[in-house]
Amino acid sequence: MKYTLSILKFYKGNNDDNNSDQDYLIDTELESDSDVVYNEHTNTSSFLPFQHNGKQEKEEIQEEIAGKILNWPSIQNKPFNEYTTPYLATMAFPTLFPDGKGDPTNPSLNRHVPFSQSIKHLLKFGEFLGGKWVYRFAKHPRFSYWALNMIQRKRTLQQSSVFIKQNPGDAHVTIEQLREMRSNNTSTNFMTKLSRYVGNITGSNAYWQKRRNELKSIINTKGAPTIFFTFSSADMHWPQLHSLFSSKSHDCTNQERRQNVIDNPHIVDWFFNQRLQSFIKHWLYITLDAEWHWYRYEFQARGSIHCHGTAKLKNDPGLCEFTEVALKGFLAEQKLNQGSCQEKLTYLNDIQKGKEATKTICDYVDSLLSTWNPKLPCENNWAKPVVHPCKQHYLHLSHNEQCDDYVNLLNTVQRHTRCSTNYCLKRKENESDLKCRFNYPFNLCDKTTLEFEKIHTKDKSVQYRAKIITKRNDP
Repeated sequence: MKYTLSILKFYKGNNDDNNSDQDYLIDTELESDSDVVYNEHTNTSSFLPFQHNGKQEKEEIQEEIAGKILNWPSIQNKPFNEYTTPYLATMAFPTLFPDGKGDPTNPSLNRHVPFSQSIKHLLKFGEFLGGKWVYRFAKHPRFSYWALNMIQRKRTLQQSSVFIKQNPGDAHVTIEQLREMRSNNTSTNFMTKLSRYVGNITGSNAYWQKRRNELKSIINTKGAPTIFFTFSSADMHWPQLHSLFSSKSHDCTNQERRQNVIDNPHIVDWFFNQRLQSFIKHWLYITLDAEWHWYRYEFQARGSIHCHGTAKLKNDPGLCEFTEVALKGFLAEQKLNQGSCQEKLTYLNDIQKGKEATKTICDYVDSLLSTWNPKLPCENNWAKPVVHPCKQHYLHLSHNEQCDDYVNLLNTVQRHTRCSTNYCLKRKENESDLKCRFNYPFNLCDKTTLEFEKIHTKDKSVQYRAKIITKRNDP
């Protein structure tokens, strides 16, 4: 069994993952209700917190206090200063801080606690109510976004202060001057100088440019990566995850599972990270003997976490070098077919070396991954399992059941069978037809091959892109 089996095990309870682009929640024709994210109560397909009854918060408050005498707080035209106003969080979120305790904007604390650390503590704060743990700060639909906004703005101000101290000549630049720089396209030097300070603000363009440069440095020092991987979260299925929310997780309905994910986003993300770290340790380094790896977290529109990364394996035969030899042989064969006989022996030698390099590359790719389906659903030799394979615990499977489990995972979560304009159908520039951005369906191929395609460059130079066409029996 190839490493594909190990890759798919991440869906199980064995700290493993799949390596296909499941981060976009790929649809399948065999989906059950447990796979569908759509929530009929909210009329949405998102795990982000949502007001179920559709009423505004103001309406709910008014209904709650109907018939009661309550002095409504006054509203002023001048906004509060979010940096100097005491108990700002209590005023903004009275249901979270009913008595003002734990307010990170309380100026009378006995000792200084960084704002970010206070928020981290609040998100982990839980109360045992009604037989289960309730995390009121983590489940609130707006508190996390307010806290993130505050953290980033505070950090921006701190970095601005550092910039002014180290660049006193720019301290008197006005808003009008900045706008003039932008309109005249003369802000390049200023922005380049400023971007070094903004790089510490998570999520900013400068931050990701800094991470990109770090990855480039790793590649220049250690060599080009061998594989690219994507880890997705089967948060609707993992029994170990839902056992953290209820002692009767095996009896949870699909709606209860959805609500568990909505109410506990911090636990879902923590659980995913724990599985990912274990998977990288045992599969990437112990099984595949990786030399280095790099990855980043992302979140889908529905709020589910996933991870993209890359890694270099120690047994990499030198794919980049072999690809250059294969390209040289490809070009030599083209010249020879065009009737150029001046250097025929040289061309023949390059062609032979290119074929050998191509074989080495294809054999290595076949040893790492597979796009061959042992049991195609369309051939009626596979039946959808009663229990979703992502809900199965890998350690509970016998050796004979592992192959069937591999097939069940493959046919349930790794087949892209339906294209839609809401998901993958896009119209490329200068083209009128909609095409799947993942290039499905693929052509069938009985042998892994290496192909080269000419690409357009800005400087009009001739460049080629190498592309692996894997052995495939499932489009």
